[in-house]
Amino acid sequence: MRIANKSEIEDFKRKYCRNDYARISMVNDFFVRVESFEELPLKKYISSYATGNRDIENAFIMFIVLDLENQIQYLPVFSESVGRKMLKAWNMPIPRKRSIFVKENNDTRGGNGGICGNTSNIDNVKMRNLILFVRSLMILHVKEPYPMNGILKEFYEELESNFDKKVEAYKIKSINTALGRFLQSSTNMKNENFLSLQDYIKFLEKNAGERRLKNTNFDSLRKLMLVKYPNERIYF
Repeated sequence: MRIANKSEIEDFKRKYCRNDYARISMVNDFFVRVESFEELPLKKYISSYATGNRDIENAFIMFIVLDLENQIQYLPVFSESVGRKMLKAWNMPIPRKRSIFVKENNDTRGGNGGICGNTSNIDNVKMRNLILFVRSLMILHVKEPYPMNGILKEFYEELESNFDKKVEAYKIKSINTALGRFLQSSTNMKNENFLSLQDYIKFLEKNAGERRLKNTNFDSLRKLMLVKYPNERIYF
């Protein structure tokens, strides 16, 4: 199934995103599921599918919309408030919010950065945090975000489904490799040109205001990876 082209997206927006009624009606013509609920760094804006292509800040909800008849996939993105209305109307659960920030109520159930439990649990939290920071970096200069995919999505969902699951060295290496490739991409090099994830974290800290970042101590993950891959360059 192919991703919708620009003209198809604009047509979809006109027909199904212009108001609450139109957005809710899309389930009558398409297969719809929620893809993710993600919090954005401060001062980061993305484009909404809602009328006027308004900028979204703070958080967004992304859907997967499948036109099964024509084999076309849409990836509509809406603000948290609009997305919540749609999910409520469809009686669909709201997914756990993915965020690089600590929740104000200090709830750590979703990998909030708290360190507790056994070693497996600690590394599980750290690995999920690492993936979220890498994801955040990768969409820093993207106005129309794509879903978290590939190994980032696979490993994150695997760990999120079992908080006691052990982190394997080859998976850390895979995330490190993906991060390294992004740091060497034109998107990064023509903008801030971060040399490591730590550079990005320092950038976030300067712009976080009163928000507190999740735990960014990845020492145990580095050690775990280097035991098996001692010659690898570490980018996080």
